Amino acid sequence: MKLKFIIFILLSALILAGCSHFADLGDHKDLAVLEVIGPPNAQLNRPEKYQVLITNEGTETVDGFMVQLFKQNGVELFSVEATSPLAAGDTASYDFQWTPTLLERTHLFGKVILTDDENADNDVSSNFEVKIYREGEKQILIVDRDNDATFIDPDYGRGNVNCNYGLAKALHTNDYLYDNTTEIPKILYNYDIVFIELGIYCPT
Repeated sequence: MKLKFIIFILLSALILAGCSHFADLGDHKDLAVLEVIGPPNAQLNRPEKYQVLITNEGTETVDGFMVQLFKQNGVELFSVEATSPLAAGDTASYDFQWTPTLLERTHLFGKVILTDDENADNDVSSNFEVKIYREGEKQILIVDRDNDATFIDPDYGRGNVNCNYGLAKALHTNDYLYDNTTEIPKILYNYDIVFIELGIYCPT
């Protein structure tokens, strides 16, 4: 009899814990920033459109939230209040026209502010890298596919440099900015010149 009573108490405790768990899964508010979308190369003093994608991961339709676009180091570029409600499960895009005024490599990120948002971990997007260039400046890409090959630094006769050393030095000397990656991008129309390094040729 005592054993049955103990089992009954344990089952009751488990049922109560389960009810409490499901109660926690009730209505909640949670907006998340998916990403920033826009051109990775932007011309100095020319407006470009950047979008901040927001999704409603909560269970309630929400409104009155703020969508913001920031530059590197937390420099606020834009802040707007959403004018339409966002239903649970829906995604919306908020457009911003940004005119860069500095020649630089920087990044943008989006942020959403909602009163009573229950998950602050997804309120800020990942960084979106942007390069600002002068009008008429060539857009150059170096794709490093040399399998980490190195050779002796020809300028100092010691130490190792990688295969893009000569290209990078020539571009720096002539004040050209360039992008460097290890994978060939799916979209190349942003670039005027593309260098693809395939490593060191060693004849047998």
